[in-house]
Amino acid sequence: KIIDYANSKLRNDFFDMHLLANCEAYLGSESGIFSAALIFNKPVYLINTTTTNIFSMTKFNNRIFTFKRIRNIKTGELLSMKDILQSNFAYCTDSEEFKKNNVELVSNTSEEIKSFAVEMYSQLNGNIIDGEKDDAKLQKKFWNIYYKFVNNKKIGSIKPQVSSSFLRSNLDLLN
Repeated sequence: KIIDYANSKLRNDFFDMHLLANCEAYLGSESGIFSAALIFNKPVYLINTTTTNIFSMTKFNNRIFTFKRIRNIKTGELLSMKDILQSNFAYCTDSEEFKKNNVELVSNTSEEIKSFAVEMYSQLNGNIIDGEKDDAKLQKKFWNIYYKFVNNKKIGSIKPQVSSSFLRSNLDLLN
């Protein structure tokens, strides 16, 4: 049941909306079109979002998500959440601002997206996502770091969940 809609000759604005109104869930980035899925009250699963914009999800999305890593251009090192949240670009969404700070965004790998899709499917079918016993501890550690460094006025009342497989394969985020 896969349609290569992006390359279809049938693609148009009407079908964009029709698909979002009738889909089981939205899996994609936080480009403008994801808002239509929210309007149609569809579950939204975000990939390749930025760590600098996680706070916005605490206002509208209680689903799992995964995000781009941030790499120091000079050293090649991936930054931890603590490093990101204490930086000058903690809430940046402009690519030029990232460049000024000598960092770049690193998109999710195809393997990360595949693992995320498996988690999404499990959640949609009412199955428990945390397959590993330490997943709950990793979630708690992530959110403790996040809440420690993010201004409480920016955070909404919803607590989404970071992809467990993403956290397991990116433990350095939690240093």
